This record gives sequence, structure tokens and C-alpha cells, in this order.
Amino acid sequence: LPDSDREILTKVEIEGASQKELAASQGLAYSALKSRVQRARVKLKDLLENCCRIELDRHGNVIDYSSKNCDC
Repeated sequence: LPDSDREILTKVEIEGASQKELAASQGLAYSALKSRVQRARVKLKDLLENCCRIELDRHGNVIDYSSKNCDC
């Protein structure tokens, strides 16, 4: 992912930062940050789906995955 997308997802998804607080600290409107987070999630999902076969349960949780044998 590009640095900006990786940074936003790391702060929100891994570090547990509040999107409202993150938007305020970066001088962005909350709605703008929400959009950036959603776009970054889609990019990450696309990257993963290009490299891996992902099996989900009925709730959308990953239950299995395997490599598609590409240079990812």
C-alpha cells in the first residue's frame, strides 16, 4: 500500500486510534478521513485477493487461505 494508506490503516485498525481523533490531529474533516480509511481497506483487500485464495465463513471471517503462487 502507499505510505499514506498504510499509515491510516495501521493507526485505525492495529493501534485502535479513533477516526474522529485522527481526523482532528491531521486537520481533516471526519468524513474525509472515513473515506480514506474505506478506500485503503478496499486497496488492501484487492492486494490480498490478487495474491491469495481466501475462504470466509458466513460472517465474513477468514477461515482459510492459500497462496496463488505469484510474486506478491
